[in-house]
Amino acid sequence: DNVTIFGESGGGGKVQHLLPSPLAAGLFHKAIIQSGMYPRQTTPLAAAEAQGEELATILGVDGKADPLAAMRAMNWMEVDGAMSQLVERTAVVPNVCKSSRVCRHAAAHPPVVAGMGGMEKLGSVRA
Repeated sequence: DNVTIFGESGGGGKVQHLLPSPLAAGLFHKAIIQSGMYPRQTTPLAAAEAQGEELATILGVDGKADPLAAMRAMNWMEVDGAMSQLVERTAVVPNVCKSSRVCRHAAAHPPVVAGMGGMEKLGSVRA
């Protein structure tokens, strides 16, 4: 019995969710997550709106009558560059051990290899 589970992108997220699950305990012995790591908790609406306002400021459209329409009209490369700045200003390392259920099962986790490509950010990859 030496089972390793592997997931890439959305599959990596699924592996991440299997790790603390008591229903998956003992079914695998190692895990590999490639490009699918994300915080276990969703962003509150107010925080997401604040990030959108910050993005509008970085893009220079915060003073426009309809900032959202102005952002939608922009070239994707401009938005991607602004997203890089937003990530640099606001990124934090998620603490995946915030709930007692996750913490309780953390000791039983198998070894994990997790990684992302150097150009990945907020779910996008630059070619």
